Amino acid sequence: MTEAQAIEWMQGEMTENEPQISALGMILQDIKEYGFDAWVDLPPDFIVNAYISITDDVSETMMGDFRLMLSQERELDELGIGQTMKIDPGDALSAFRKGMLDIMRSLLCYINAQQSIQQMRNET
Repeated sequence: MTEAQAIEWMQGEMTENEPQISALGMILQDIKEYGFDAWVDLPPDFIVNAYISITDDVSETMMGDFRLMLSQERELDELGIGQTMKIDPGDALSAFRKGMLDIMRSLLCYINAQQSIQQMRNET
């Protein structure tokens, strides 16, 4: 299986949901960075560690943004400035949870796609 065939297959298979689309983007970036042949043989722990690093960065940014918005909301309340919209911590936590689950689903899609490509290459 050539690189073009593999990418065409993945682009046809990985468009049903956000985790698949995210995984495809990560795969294409890794192919660009490491080359197709090296990507096919990337060990799972390398991929998982890359996802851990990205998850750490994203979650830190999200938590920082949440803290800033909550702080600003409290400051406005202390100043007696009324607000029409307030942060709902429950909704924010639900969104955070969904985001973290989507990252794990993306990781699974990535590894499944890589394994499928490995298998297809071995069959030819």
